[in-house]
Amino acid sequence: MSRPHQWLIERIRGEAADLDQVVERTRRGWSLAHKASVEQYAYVDSVALNLHSFYSGLEKIFELIARHVDQTLPKGDTWHRDLLQQMHKMFPAEDLLLSVKKVCPRSTNLDVSGIWCGMRIR
Repeated sequence: MSRPHQWLIERIRGEAADLDQVVERTRRGWSLAHKASVEQYAYVDSVALNLHSFYSGLEKIFELIARHVDQTLPKGDTWHRDLLQQMHKMFPAEDLLLSVKKVCPRSTNLDVSGIWCGMRIR
């Protein structure tokens, strides 16, 4: 494997580790929101902010892939949507869903961590 690709893999692993922390904070906030009676809105706000951080972290990984693998990063007003479409072409949803089903334990409630466990960088 070439050195630039090794750098990219390490960078993505670092971003994935950050996302693991965001998932854990989200789970704790959601759990506390169900237990709290007075300040429940504060925990729900925390969960919402962490979900935004999760999406931003995924987007950062997608940008790295687009820039260093595809060597093209979308621009303009619709760059967010275009980036998702670019990643969808690389990783069709059907393949990702199969990966999630293989890696994640069966759950009646699909949560953020259930989705994330299928995307780990190994």
